[in-house]
Amino acid sequence: MFGTQPRQCVWIHTRVVTPTWQVLGPAVQEVEAMLAGVEQPTVPADNDAAAVFAWQKHHCSECDRTLNGEHEWAAHLKSRGHRKKLHMLRKRKAQQQAVSCE
Repeated sequence: MFGTQPRQCVWIHTRVVTPTWQVLGPAVQEVEAMLAGVEQPTVPADNDAAAVFAWQKHHCSECDRTLNGEHEWAAHLKSRGHRKKLHMLRKRKAQQQAVSCE
């Protein structure tokens, strides 16, 4: 489809036109349904008020990092940097115990 079009046209289409219609199309359908008096099902919001108030900072003492919220905290715990740091700390602790046993 885009093989014969200049790169700029492809860029505009993929980053401006397509996302606009992905949002605009459903919005137009919602407005038309509302004006026609059709009952639309309600979708619960992902951003629950309780989740907003339960937000907190987390501190990773191993990495000496402060993270904002559950999502960042969970991502940090799964990150390669955190796992490497834990591995290094465990290795260092094992070496210290080996030296103290001798």
